[in-house]
This record gives sequence, C-alpha cells and structure tokens, in this order.
Amino acid sequence: MSDLPKLVRDKIPKIIRESGSDAVWKTANSAQWMRRELLVRKLREETAEFEDLTMNWELPDSAALREEAADMLECCLALWRVYGIELDEVVAVADAKRRKRGGFDDGIILEAVITKSDDL
Repeated sequence: MSDLPKLVRDKIPKIIRESGSDAVWKTANSAQWMRRELLVRKLREETAEFEDLTMNWELPDSAALREEAADMLECCLALWRVYGIELDEVVAVADAKRRKRGGFDDGIILEAVITKSDDL
C-alpha cells in the first residue's frame, strides 16, 4: 500500500470493511491549512499516477486515463471548495486566458528570450 497516512475518498473505510478487512482512520481537522495540505498531497499523488500511465511509448488505456483524470479533478474540486472557488469560475478564467494568451495545444517550447539590450 502507498504512503500512509493519506487522504482517501469518503467511502473508502466502508469499502474496506465490506471487503472483509478493517481500516484505522480519522477525519481531518477542519482547519483550512490541514485540509489544504492533505488535498495538495493527494493531488500530487493522483497527478503522478496519471503521469505514470503516459510514460510508456504505447498509447495508454483511455479508461485508465479517464479514471486518473477524474481523481485529479475530484482533488481539485475539493481543494477549490476550501477557498470558495467553483468549477464554472475556473473554466471561465481558463477560457479568458486561452483567448488572451493561447492554450498548450501547439506544444511550443520557449528556449530563450532575447531583449533589445542583448543585441548590443
């Protein structure tokens, strides 16, 4: 099992019990800093799992990718709730930034910025 203790989905203790095992768990302190720390750690874990699926040369299983993407989104939604941010607000800001600065679809890699003073 991965690094414990860790944040898990709300129904995981019940699912573990129903599988015939038992779980030792507690509810996180409601302090925002603690919840934020746990959620950020969980988001990193889910992002790493998504990345692991994409690291081989073959196309990854799309169902598995969707599962990991859903886990990442669930972490983001919970983290954003800590700060009172709604998904539709995030989407609106992302759309505005994409219109103004572009997205990441073209794969552009910036290698250097040459200022006018560098030419002299």
